Amino acid sequence: MAAASCASPTRLRWWSATPRSSSCAWGSGYASWELDGAPLDALLPRLLLQPILENAIYHGVEPATGVGDVQVRIERRGDRVLAVVENAHLQDGVAQSAAGHREGNHMALDNIRERLNLFFDSEARLETQVARGRCRVEIEIPYRSGAK
Repeated sequence: MAAASCASPTRLRWWSATPRSSSCAWGSGYASWELDGAPLDALLPRLLLQPILENAIYHGVEPATGVGDVQVRIERRGDRVLAVVENAHLQDGVAQSAAGHREGNHMALDNIRERLNLFFDSEARLETQVARGRCRVEIEIPYRSGAK
């Protein structure tokens, strides 16, 4: 059942072994992580960021003719946690088709919205924006501590 995956949240704590600001590179792309403001005890639904990162690589980095990038920032803002994933974005579907990539069907975003709704009801927000050659996904959730 879909709700079961949200009933067992994960914490940001696994990032505690990672430098708070870091980057990694692969092929023709790189990712940068800004986690200085990330609350390590925040509860998150499982598989919240992974599909967004996969989309950023598949639709942004892989079809790029130059070096592609993915930027991830997570921070606490009062009683909220904000996660932002941003990547290069090809402006037209023709360029993606020519590069052998198909346009997405938004299934990953729909699934994430459903998980957020099941876990946080109407307290969560997921927004996407494409502007100036960049794709930006913002997820904002209530801060809930998993500390014991």
